[in-house]
Amino acid sequence: MGSARLSVSTVVFPENEVLCNKHLEWLRSLGVESVEMSSDDGRACHDDRDTLDDVRRTADRAAVRLASMHAWCDLNGVDAVCRTAAELGVGLVVVHCRHDDLTAAFERQVELARAYVRQCSELGIVPTVENSSRQPIEPFAALFEAVPELMLTLDVKHACKPETLGLTHKDYLQRLGDRAANFHVSGINRARDPVTGDGTPPGDDLIDWHELAEDLARRGYSGLITIESHLPSYLSREEQEEAYADLPDVATPEKTIPERLSSYVVGFYREHLDAALAPEAQ
Repeated sequence: MGSARLSVSTVVFPENEVLCNKHLEWLRSLGVESVEMSSDDGRACHDDRDTLDDVRRTADRAAVRLASMHAWCDLNGVDAVCRTAAELGVGLVVVHCRHDDLTAAFERQVELARAYVRQCSELGIVPTVENSSRQPIEPFAALFEAVPELMLTLDVKHACKPETLGLTHKDYLQRLGDRAANFHVSGINRARDPVTGDGTPPGDDLIDWHELAEDLARRGYSGLITIESHLPSYLSREEQEEAYADLPDVATPEKTIPERLSSYVVGFYREHLDAALAPEAQ
């Protein structure tokens, strides 16, 4: 039995809807106890104090932990993200450090990562960097070697690029598995969503989720596994309804597409990642 905690990114809800009571109440009804705030929700809290206070109160009422926050910027502006996360009681921050930035000015990115780690240490936050969608192992792994306190958010979908980079999540785990504090999981099915490759919802994916769960259990992984599923933003609401008509509860008109999607993915990953999850997360 594993000890990882299941979380859900609020990116599952529409971009123009800041995290609100109905969202958290819905997730709580699914047994979800932790969420990762999307970059849009985090930015909204940063930009407006009333919104920040409302989100904090809403999470308290729903008994949902704000476990992590995705940055709305790169390392160059992450200080504002960390301050906002601290005010909300968020325990972990996710930020990108993209390949082009690393290759153009590696030492500068190391300097920024060290400053990020120092700030997070002062605020009691876990600092993580996430692999982006076109991120080779090098010099990404070299950044972690240069900054020993830096932790990893491993986006499994981003890492699964056998066609273009000759890599999968296994390569990242081999190099940086001991630095992982958060995983982003979502469907990886190019046929399901050929434009972005998000493959929402999961099922018939390019990787074996049970195998990943067993690997994490063997490693004794006890961090977050964050479901980062969302509906393609390039589709209108009507097009989303048509494209995802096979989601469960489709015949229940009072359920929105995000509600049906989140219900499906929570159930899917509880089943497929059960070997890695703590009993209370299953």
